[in-house]
Amino acid sequence: VRRGLPVLLVIMPIGAWLAISLVMSLRTVNAGEVGIVYQFGSIVSQRNEGLVLIAPWQSMTTESIKVHRFRFGSFDGEAPEAVEIIDAADISSFSAENQDVFIKATVNVRVDPAAVQQLYRTVGSKWAAILVQPRVLNFFKEETVRYTSTDIAPRREQIRVSVRDRLKQELAPYSITVE
Repeated sequence: VRRGLPVLLVIMPIGAWLAISLVMSLRTVNAGEVGIVYQFGSIVSQRNEGLVLIAPWQSMTTESIKVHRFRFGSFDGEAPEAVEIIDAADISSFSAENQDVFIKATVNVRVDPAAVQQLYRTVGSKWAAILVQPRVLNFFKEETVRYTSTDIAPRREQIRVSVRDRLKQELAPYSITVE
Protein backbone atom coordinates (compact mmCIF):
# COMPACT_ATOMS: atom_id res chain seq x y z
CA VAL A 1 0.00 0.00 0.00
CA ARG A 2 2.86 2.34 0.77
CA ARG A 3 4.49 1.89 -2.63
CA GLY A 4 1.27 2.86 -4.45
CA LEU A 5 0.83 6.06 -2.46
CA PRO A 6 3.72 8.02 -4.09
CA VAL A 7 2.52 6.99 -7.55
CA LEU A 8 -0.99 8.10 -6.68
CA LEU A 9 0.32 11.45 -5.39
CA VAL A 10 1.99 12.02 -8.77
CA ILE A 11 -0.83 10.78 -11.00
CA MET A 12 -3.68 12.61 -9.22
CA PRO A 13 -2.32 16.16 -9.70
CA ILE A 14 -1.40 15.43 -13.33
CA GLY A 15 -4.87 13.99 -13.97
CA ALA A 16 -6.52 16.98 -12.27
CA TRP A 17 -4.37 19.39 -14.31
CA LEU A 18 -5.31 17.61 -17.56
CA ALA A 19 -9.02 17.64 -16.67
CA ILE A 20 -8.95 21.35 -15.80
CA SER A 21 -7.01 22.16 -18.98
CA LEU A 22 -9.55 20.28 -21.08
CA VAL A 23 -12.50 22.06 -19.47
CA MET A 24 -10.79 25.47 -19.84
CA SER A 25 -10.10 24.72 -23.51
CA LEU A 26 -13.76 24.17 -24.39
CA ARG A 27 -15.54 27.20 -25.81
CA THR A 28 -18.95 27.79 -27.34
CA VAL A 29 -19.56 29.71 -30.54
CA ASN A 30 -23.24 30.67 -30.76
CA ALA A 31 -25.35 30.43 -33.89
CA GLY A 32 -24.77 33.43 -36.13
CA GLU A 33 -21.20 33.94 -34.89
CA VAL A 34 -17.70 32.80 -35.76
CA GLY A 35 -14.84 32.41 -33.32
CA ILE A 36 -11.49 34.08 -33.98
CA VAL A 37 -8.67 32.12 -32.30
CA TYR A 38 -5.59 34.02 -31.10
CA GLN A 39 -2.28 32.54 -30.09
CA PHE A 40 0.22 34.88 -28.45
CA GLY A 41 -1.54 37.89 -30.02
CA SER A 42 -1.63 36.47 -33.54
CA ILE A 43 -4.78 35.21 -35.29
CA VAL A 44 -4.26 31.53 -36.03
CA SER A 45 -7.70 30.25 -37.05
CA GLN A 46 -11.41 30.77 -37.24
CA ARG A 47 -14.06 28.42 -35.79
CA ASN A 48 -17.67 27.96 -36.79
CA GLU A 49 -20.63 27.74 -34.42
CA GLY A 50 -20.88 24.96 -31.87
CA LEU A 51 -18.63 23.56 -29.18
CA VAL A 52 -14.96 24.09 -30.04
CA LEU A 53 -11.72 22.98 -28.47
CA ILE A 54 -8.74 25.31 -28.40
CA ALA A 55 -5.32 24.88 -26.85
CA PRO A 56 -4.93 26.20 -23.27
CA TRP A 57 -2.49 28.90 -24.46
CA GLN A 58 -4.95 30.21 -27.04
CA SER A 59 -7.80 32.66 -26.60
CA MET A 60 -10.91 33.21 -28.63
CA THR A 61 -13.24 36.09 -29.37
CA THR A 62 -16.48 35.92 -31.33
CA GLU A 63 -17.84 38.09 -34.13
CA SER A 64 -21.45 38.21 -35.24
CA ILE A 65 -22.10 37.32 -38.87
CA LYS A 66 -25.74 38.35 -38.58
CA VAL A 67 -27.04 41.51 -40.19
CA HIS A 68 -25.71 44.58 -38.39
CA ARG A 69 -28.10 47.52 -38.47
CA PHE A 70 -26.51 50.94 -38.13
CA ARG A 71 -28.95 53.73 -37.38
CA PHE A 72 -27.88 57.29 -38.02
CA GLY A 73 -29.90 60.14 -36.58
CA SER A 74 -32.43 60.15 -33.76
CA PHE A 75 -34.82 57.19 -33.62
CA ASP A 76 -36.40 57.89 -30.23
CA GLY A 77 -39.49 55.88 -29.40
CA GLU A 78 -39.03 53.23 -32.08
CA ALA A 79 -38.94 49.60 -31.01
CA PRO A 80 -35.79 47.66 -31.87
CA GLU A 81 -36.20 44.84 -34.34
CA ALA A 82 -34.74 41.34 -34.35
CA VAL A 83 -31.37 42.38 -35.78
CA GLU A 84 -28.41 43.80 -33.96
CA ILE A 85 -28.79 47.58 -33.82
CA ILE A 86 -25.81 49.83 -33.47
CA ASP A 87 -26.68 53.47 -32.90
CA ALA A 88 -24.26 55.62 -34.79
CA ALA A 89 -23.67 59.33 -35.11
CA ASP A 90 -26.14 61.89 -36.35
CA ILE A 91 -25.84 62.92 -39.97
CA SER A 92 -25.89 66.66 -40.32
CA SER A 93 -25.08 68.04 -43.71
CA PHE A 94 -25.99 70.96 -45.91
CA SER A 95 -27.57 71.61 -49.25
CA ALA A 96 -26.17 73.38 -52.31
CA GLU A 97 -27.22 76.75 -50.87
CA ASN A 98 -25.70 75.95 -47.45
CA GLN A 99 -28.97 75.16 -45.70
CA ASP A 100 -28.71 72.63 -42.86
CA VAL A 101 -29.89 69.12 -43.67
CA PHE A 102 -30.50 66.51 -40.97
CA ILE A 103 -30.76 62.89 -42.09
CA LYS A 104 -32.14 59.75 -40.51
CA ALA A 105 -30.73 56.65 -42.15
CA THR A 106 -30.43 52.94 -41.51
CA VAL A 107 -27.72 50.83 -43.11
CA ASN A 108 -27.75 47.04 -42.93
CA VAL A 109 -24.47 45.22 -43.49
CA ARG A 110 -23.31 41.64 -43.18
CA VAL A 111 -19.78 40.26 -42.94
CA ASP A 112 -18.90 37.24 -45.08
CA PRO A 113 -18.32 34.40 -42.57
CA ALA A 114 -15.30 33.09 -44.48
CA ALA A 115 -13.64 36.53 -44.41
CA VAL A 116 -13.96 37.49 -40.73
CA GLN A 117 -10.42 36.35 -39.96
CA GLN A 118 -9.00 38.49 -42.79
CA LEU A 119 -11.16 41.46 -41.76
CA TYR A 120 -9.79 41.24 -38.21
CA ARG A 121 -6.24 41.04 -39.55
CA THR A 122 -6.49 44.04 -41.87
CA VAL A 123 -8.94 46.31 -40.03
CA GLY A 124 -9.48 44.90 -36.54
CA SER A 125 -12.43 44.14 -34.31
CA LYS A 126 -13.68 47.74 -34.55
CA TRP A 127 -14.30 47.38 -38.30
CA ALA A 128 -17.73 48.99 -38.12
CA ALA A 129 -16.44 52.23 -36.60
CA ILE A 130 -13.50 52.29 -39.01
CA LEU A 131 -15.19 51.29 -42.27
CA VAL A 132 -18.96 51.80 -42.13
CA GLN A 133 -19.72 54.87 -40.03
CA PRO A 134 -17.30 57.35 -41.63
CA ARG A 135 -18.29 56.31 -45.14
CA VAL A 136 -22.00 56.67 -44.48
CA LEU A 137 -21.52 60.13 -42.97
CA ASN A 138 -19.27 61.24 -45.80
CA PHE A 139 -21.35 59.82 -48.66
CA PHE A 140 -24.57 61.44 -47.43
CA LYS A 141 -22.79 64.77 -47.09
CA GLU A 142 -21.38 64.46 -50.61
CA GLU A 143 -24.82 63.67 -52.02
CA THR A 144 -26.91 66.30 -50.26
CA VAL A 145 -24.58 69.14 -51.26
CA ARG A 146 -25.49 68.43 -54.91
CA TYR A 147 -29.10 69.48 -54.39
CA THR A 148 -30.92 72.55 -53.22
CA SER A 149 -32.82 72.22 -49.96
CA THR A 150 -36.16 72.00 -51.81
CA ASP A 151 -34.84 69.17 -54.03
CA ILE A 152 -33.55 66.91 -51.25
CA ALA A 153 -36.89 65.52 -50.07
CA PRO A 154 -38.24 64.72 -53.56
CA ARG A 155 -34.92 63.10 -54.51
CA ARG A 156 -34.35 61.14 -51.33
CA GLU A 157 -34.67 57.80 -53.16
CA GLN A 158 -32.03 58.89 -55.66
CA ILE A 159 -29.77 59.97 -52.78
CA ARG A 160 -30.39 56.68 -50.96
CA VAL A 161 -29.55 54.58 -54.03
CA SER A 162 -26.41 56.59 -54.73
CA VAL A 163 -25.15 56.23 -51.14
CA ARG A 164 -26.02 52.51 -51.07
CA ASP A 165 -24.18 51.86 -54.34
CA ARG A 166 -21.08 53.71 -53.17
CA LEU A 167 -21.14 51.80 -49.89
CA LYS A 168 -21.40 48.49 -51.74
CA GLN A 169 -18.44 49.42 -53.92
CA GLU A 170 -16.26 50.66 -51.05
CA LEU A 171 -17.02 47.84 -48.59
CA ALA A 172 -16.85 44.93 -51.05
CA PRO A 173 -13.02 44.59 -50.82
CA TYR A 174 -13.46 43.95 -47.09
CA SER A 175 -16.08 41.22 -47.72
CA ILE A 176 -18.81 43.36 -46.19
CA THR A 177 -22.13 43.18 -48.00
CA VAL A 178 -24.58 46.07 -47.88
CA GLU A 179 -28.03 44.56 -47.50
